[in-house]
Amino acid sequence: MTPTQIAILLSVIAAAIFFSGLAFVFSRVLFFKESLKKRLIAANVLFSETREVLLSLYREFKNAGVNFSNDDEEMTTKVRWLKTDVSNEGDVERIALLLAAYEKRLSFLAANHPWVRKGEEYESLKEALHDLNVNYRRIVAVYNSDVLGFNYWRTFLVYRPLFWVLGYKKANPLA
Repeated sequence: MTPTQIAILLSVIAAAIFFSGLAFVFSRVLFFKESLKKRLIAANVLFSETREVLLSLYREFKNAGVNFSNDDEEMTTKVRWLKTDVSNEGDVERIALLLAAYEKRLSFLAANHPWVRKGEEYESLKEALHDLNVNYRRIVAVYNSDVLGFNYWRTFLVYRPLFWVLGYKKANPLA
């Protein structure tokens, strides 16, 4: 074999290794990107259910005769018209903060009006709310795990500039 043939053979082998590595890394990036989208859809569903449970608690308080301040009514209106469609991490955090603040406000009202807490409906709604909060924490944990995987494969060795050019930006974890 001549040196030219050896150089061509080594070049072909190097190119085959490079492109097979690229195919593998690209498949991992796409897998984690799709997984992140699925987690955001799950958060969307969870936020919608949480909003409905919180509004049911509000109606339960209203039926029990609890007087709400103007701030409480304003916050209820915000929650009632809240769009739970999430498309990025910022939407998730914004919606989660609003729902958590509303839940705290309703918990405060329940603590100040003990007769409201005695009904079966209140207990079942509180249990449903607890389950939704647990599921939200699970979604956040899995999302953050997927963010680590996505960011790892996106910045993998020699393929980093290619993913930068293709627009695969760094994903941020949820708080």
